[in-house]
Amino acid sequence: MSKFFSAGSINGEVTTRGEAAMKLEDRLAVKLLAQASAQLGKAVNETLCTEPDRRVIRAMLNDAKELLAEFEEQYFRP
Repeated sequence: MSKFFSAGSINGEVTTRGEAAMKLEDRLAVKLLAQASAQLGKAVNETLCTEPDRRVIRAMLNDAKELLAEFEEQYFRP
């Protein structure tokens, strides 16, 4: 079993079950941020093409916006 979830500890710190779940939620939210970053990188690459397809770029930007909105919702949830 991973040290992150064994004996109610995260990185050696004693935590409650709720804190452990919150840390997991934070990590999952950060994955959304990474996906948004990847989409933006693809959009940048497309804009640098000799004949960029603006429809493709717009779709990538919309995907990134959705991922960022999901990240904000999950990560900054009270």
